[in-house]
Amino acid sequence: MIVDGQSPDGHYAIAAHGEGELGDDNFHLYLMDAQTNRKIGPLEEVSETLDTGADAFYAHWSADSRQVSITYRADRHVAVMIRYRIANGRAYRLSGPTRVAGLPGR
Repeated sequence: MIVDGQSPDGHYAIAAHGEGELGDDNFHLYLMDAQTNRKIGPLEEVSETLDTGADAFYAHWSADSRQVSITYRADRHVAVMIRYRIANGRAYRLSGPTRVAGLPGR
């Protein structure tokens, strides 16, 4: 699970997963069902990432778990954010990727 990846209501989580020796082959972030740990679907808009470790991605959920923003580095000095609406068990992109000043907590 990425940093702060579980939704406040406990229904959803955002997880990073890749294949291969370094974990960067076929890499995606996934919207997950937090109750069953099953993948709901990939967040295809999260691409061109610099890092693939789960701790390189930061989620910020709305209090009602209906929206989530994901921030990550796209390049060494470039951080981007993508916002999603969560409805009907799916993630729908609202905006982004948009450049932001930096990563949360840094």
